Amino acid sequence: MRVAVTGHKGRLGSELVYRGYTPLDCDITSKVSIKQALHDVKPDIVIHCSAMTNVDACERNKEEALEINAKGTENLKVCFDGTIFYLSTDYIFDGKKGMYSEEDEPADPTKLCWYGYTKLLGEQVLGNKDAIIRTTMLYGSSMKMDFVTHILGKLELDEPFTVTRALYGTPTYVPHLAEAIMTMVNDWSYYPDIINIVGSDYLNRYDFAMMIASFFGHKDKKELIIPTLKIGKTKRPRKVGLKVNQANKFGLPIYSVIDGLEAFHKSDKLRIFRQLGMDI
Repeated sequence: MRVAVTGHKGRLGSELVYRGYTPLDCDITSKVSIKQALHDVKPDIVIHCSAMTNVDACERNKEEALEINAKGTENLKVCFDGTIFYLSTDYIFDGKKGMYSEEDEPADPTKLCWYGYTKLLGEQVLGNKDAIIRTTMLYGSSMKMDFVTHILGKLELDEPFTVTRALYGTPTYVPHLAEAIMTMVNDWSYYPDIINIVGSDYLNRYDFAMMIASFFGHKDKKELIIPTLKIGKTKRPRKVGLKVNQANKFGLPIYSVIDGLEAFHKSDKLRIFRQLGMDI
C-alpha cells in the first residue's frame, strides 16, 4: 500500500515523509498538477496536510486561503479515487466551551475566523471512504517556527514579553501525531470517519509557555513571561481544544504535554532548526 502526503514541506507533512511516506509534490490549487503527481506516485491513500494555517494570514488573504484550504481539498477529491486523510482543526468550533468531541457540531460559519471557515469547507467536500483527523497547536517540527520555538526565542532575548491567558487548547507534538496517523493507516477501515488526535492536556497559552520555560532550562527566566488577556486583532475561538476519548477507545497512541515536551527536548529537532538558519 502506497501512502502519499500533500504539504510534504510543512510541519506534519515533513515528519510523515521522514518516516517513509511519499511526497505528493503538487500545486493543490491546480487539478492538472494534482493529476500529474497522482499519476507519478499512484497512491492508495493520500494524507492531505497541505493548508494555509496561519490564522492572521488567512484573514488578510481570504481568497488565497479559500483556494488552498477549501477549493484545494475539493480539487484533490475530484482527482483522486482513493482514501483521503484530511487534517482539520478545532477552529471549526466557536470556542465557547472548550474540549470538543467528534460528536459536537461545528459552529455557524459566520461565527468562525476565516481559517476555521475554510477548513470546515474542506471537511464538507469529503466522502464516506475518507477520514477527518482534527488536531491543533502543533509543535516539535524542525521545519517551521511554532509556539514552542517562538517562546524559546523570546526567552533567549532576555527581554519581557506577553503571552495570552485567554486562548485555550490541547498542544500536540508533531511526531506523536504522525505516530497515531500511521497507526490508523495500517487498518484505516477500523477507525471512525472523524477522530481527534491531540495532546491529552487542556491549558492556556500562558501556562504552556511557563511549562516550556521549565522543560528547556529557563526556570530562572519565567518572570520574563507576562500574562495578558489580549488575543490580537484576528478573531479566534478562545476555548477550543479536543477530547481524545475516541482515540483512546480505539487504542491510538495519545500523549500528555509533558510527554511531548520531554520528547522534543531529547530530540535533535532544535539543533536541525538552528542548522537550517531559523532564528529562535
